[in-house]
Parts: sequence; structure tokens; C-alpha cells
Amino acid sequence: NFGAGDGIKQNAGQALSYIQRSANAGNEIAQVYLALDFERKNNLRQAAAWYKKAAAKDQEVALYKLGEYYEFGKGGEKQDWKKAAECYKKSANKGYVPAQYKYGVMCAMGKGVAQSWKEAAVWYKKAAQPPRNTYPADAMAQCNLAWCYAKGLGVAQSWKEAVKWYLTSAESGVAEAQFQLAECYAKGTGVEISKDWAVYWYRKAAENGVKKAKEALQAYGLN
Repeated sequence: NFGAGDGIKQNAGQALSYIQRSANAGNEIAQVYLALDFERKNNLRQAAAWYKKAAAKDQEVALYKLGEYYEFGKGGEKQDWKKAAECYKKSANKGYVPAQYKYGVMCAMGKGVAQSWKEAAVWYKKAAQPPRNTYPADAMAQCNLAWCYAKGLGVAQSWKEAVKWYLTSAESGVAEAQFQLAECYAKGTGVEISKDWAVYWYRKAAENGVKKAKEALQAYGLN
């Protein structure tokens, strides 16, 4: 007779045993799950080893995770921006949205790849609005894409497009997008000036810890 807790532990153990056997047999999805389990247990070397096995079969999540290990020098891997960028790009090309965002950042920063705002904008766009029934859109990619449109970096400058993407990102809770959207309403860039909307988004950004938003509210005589 197992208690509820023992039953859960037993079932979890059986599931992990099944995943281990499946991973050993070469199933790349099982290999990713096993790597994630090792990562959860802070055994990053084993996690890296299993991510590599799955990444060798072009499994997109494994490629993305391996990219992180190269980027930050985790799991016994030497920090290598070039290898990180290669992993992110392979994953991005398979439609994995987090990798599309990260590869866009690498292109914008010129880390591991040649600096290119045009390439960065391409990947931000993909991550900002992925095809339906795939992975969810990336709110940070939406914010970065808005910044590209605001500054004309890699795309034709357009405040209308900037506002559109700042709004989408802001509604997902990205503090920087909330602040930049408030600025647009305060200054009338891409939208009609609206103190009410400016205050609304400054408050959202301030709640999320943006110091400049708190200062803007003070300038309006508000807390």
C-alpha cells in the first residue's frame, strides 16, 4: 500500500526510467527531457551531454539550450559566442521562437556573427509574429522590433510600426515597451498626444521598476 506521495514518487521514477531507456535508444525528444531533468538537478555536465546528442539530430530545443551553454560557458563548456550563434541559428531556422529572438540579439550585438541590424530585424520579426499553431510570440522580440522601427535600424523608420509593436509587447508586460509606449503618447510620436494613455503606461512601467517612468509621473505631479 503506497501513500499518495509514494505513488507520485513511484510514477515519477517510472516515467524517468522510461525516458532514460528511450534516450539511450536514440529518441531525441527523450534526450531533451532527460537533459532538462539533469539541468533541474543542477547536473549541468550531464545536461550538456544529452543536449549535444539531441542537437546532433537538429532537435530545435536542444540546439537552443546548447547555444545557451556555449553563450554562458555552462556545463563544462568553454564560452564560445560563435558556437552559440551557430546553435541559435540552426534552432531559429527550424522555427523555434526563443532561438529566433536570441539569434536576432546576437546579430544586433555582433557577437558570434557579423553585426547586422538588417539580420537582427529579420529575426525579431519572425519571433514577434510566428505562424499560428506553432510557438507563442516573443514579447521581447516585439519590443526590440519596435525599437528598430523607431530608430530605422535594419528597417524603414516608421513610428506607426514602432507604436504597434510597443503596444503588443507592453500588453504582455514588458516594462521597457510600456515606458517607450508612454513616451510615444506623451510626445505624440506615431499616435496622437494623450496624457491619459501616457500616464497609464508610465504607471505600468513604474510598477515594473522603470525609474524613468516614476520620474515622468512626478513631472505630471503624480505618484
